[in-house]
Amino acid sequence: MVVKPWETDPKTYSSTKGKLDTGAASVPSQGNNTNECGFTTAPESHIAACTVNGVTEIKTKNPENGAVLYQIICDSGAHFGVGEDGSIEMYSVASPADDKNAGNFKGYCEGKYILKIGKEFHIEVGNKDKHENPLSIEVFGNVNIKATGGNLNLGGDNVSINAGDVCTINAGRTVQVNAGVGGMGGAVKAVTNLINGVDTGVAGGKVEINSGDFTVKSSARKNQVNVIYDEVSSERSLEMNDPRGTFGINSLGHMEVKVKGDYIEKIQGTRKTVISGGPPLGIPHPERSTDSVWQIDLGQTATAAYDLKVKGYKGNIEVKGVAGDFKLDVANDITLNSTVGGSLNLGKSSATLKATKNLVIRASSGVQVISSEGNYQQITEEGQKLQSKGDYSIKAATIHLN
Repeated sequence: MVVKPWETDPKTYSSTKGKLDTGAASVPSQGNNTNECGFTTAPESHIAACTVNGVTEIKTKNPENGAVLYQIICDSGAHFGVGEDGSIEMYSVASPADDKNAGNFKGYCEGKYILKIGKEFHIEVGNKDKHENPLSIEVFGNVNIKATGGNLNLGGDNVSINAGDVCTINAGRTVQVNAGVGGMGGAVKAVTNLINGVDTGVAGGKVEINSGDFTVKSSARKNQVNVIYDEVSSERSLEMNDPRGTFGINSLGHMEVKVKGDYIEKIQGTRKTVISGGPPLGIPHPERSTDSVWQIDLGQTATAAYDLKVKGYKGNIEVKGVAGDFKLDVANDITLNSTVGGSLNLGKSSATLKATKNLVIRASSGVQVISSEGNYQQITEEGQKLQSKGDYSIKAATIHLN
């Protein structure tokens, strides 16, 4: 067990008797009220002691190596001494011990104070009176603390760094922040387990940043997290200023986008969408469609003229189904317009137009139906037959070709 000076009775280690029993010779007893000072008799030239009003001054010289011991000792236990090895010892002792104003050690320097230590410097504050701030350092100016060739460690149950204006942290290589059980090693291990899917609870710790304006400038940034929750109350935007850059999202799970306002896309290049329609790797999304690969629900509360409007300003528009049927279900008419008088191709091999009641085909001048065998029929808008070859049977509801 390490014995601390403030936890020991001063008189047990600094009494006058203990300092005088050197073994070299005896010293005559000196009373507290006497002014007598004497030297020992054997060897007379090496030990001297003098006691005045409870204060004893001891001077000793080792005859073998010439080392000098000098001590001033009070009956209270407070003393000052220079040991034979050159060590300086000072003790300030409270006497009586219950006097909180006693036992103080005070030093004041009018000029420059320089302290140079060759080996080690240690400060330990016992805080017997349980002060809120047992150690206080105040400097009216700049403070520089530097560990040359080593590490600078600050520790405590809670560590606070307060800056009245700017707090700057500079590192020549790396700035690392670890929060969690076990300090650096425990926090890093907990975060690694969390990324790998292991439930570590709060072992990873918590990092909280509160600021008005938060700016990050870096050449590259990488996030390794398990879950991200972003709560943006106002606006969020992403700007990529390098035309060579790519914005990619790779997800093994689901992706869901909910927008209560308008959703607008402006693409200067082209867009390609590939939907395989296969089963997911994990649990399907609860809103997954069971009868379609791509399902679009439009116009449930719309007041616009069109629920869906597709424009192609240049080039062709192709809708192809490699296998299966193509089905259009509408409540009213289907209108196909070709502003430059193009053609409507129903199929390269065979095509069928069906209607539950009537099928009407109208054109500004005439309608001509031709088969691959050369059979055809041409009629006017009023239904008058102009010319025909072969037989035709057309049944449908209403189809307008304008």
